[in-house]
Amino acid sequence: MYLIQSQLAPTSATVEESVYLTDEAIDSDREIDILISDPAGGLPPQTVAVECRDRQRKADVEWIDAIIGKYSKIRVRRVVAISRSGFTKNAVKKARDANIDTLSLDQALEADWETAVNNVIAALLRSHLVTRMRSEECVSM
Repeated sequence: MYLIQSQLAPTSATVEESVYLTDEAIDSDREIDILISDPAGGLPPQTVAVECRDRQRKADVEWIDAIIGKYSKIRVRRVVAISRSGFTKNAVKKARDANIDTLSLDQALEADWETAVNNVIAALLRSHLVTRMRSEECVSM
């Protein structure tokens, strides 16, 4: 958490540990290991949830399935799964298919978190602009 926080300190992003967000499916709060929020990305602030696991064995597809289920009704823009021991091949494939980033602890320590958060915001803005342009094209036809 300290690494992420120190990299994002010069930006408008905030980093919080052990945050509770509402799971809309059960109308109850669920704990998020690390939540990165950046109000510069628009309203509501853009959020990246980071889930962490510290086990001897590689994270498997069952953990990815649990993350997919957990975030199906929690509003975050992006999910990053970090495992100290890395991931099995099937876990990486399942995560990729679900648009979840996977990082070993070593990769997370080497990551450029400021660029990663900025990329999420840029992707959102591009998506918003494309959607808006398409809707304007439909109106003008």
